[in-house]
Amino acid sequence: MSAYKKLEAHFADYTAFKSVAALLNWDASAMMPEKGGDQRARQSAAVGVHLHNLLADPALPDLMDKAATEDLNVWPKAH
Repeated sequence: MSAYKKLEAHFADYTAFKSVAALLNWDASAMMPEKGGDQRARQSAAVGVHLHNLLADPALPDLMDKAATEDLNVWPKAH
């Protein structure tokens, strides 16, 4: 798998978890049961830690450097 494809998959995971975080936040504001706050806080914290770890992944700089040298068409080069 190319470095660009690995980055694409990595950030697709990041986007999916960002959506989960947004859904948890919305549910906490709109529909969460009265006594669900502690559990929701743990869920939100776990998702937040995972999001941080995805962005702080030490493999990302190397993947970005490798992707920059790949023969890509216009669309991937722009992203």
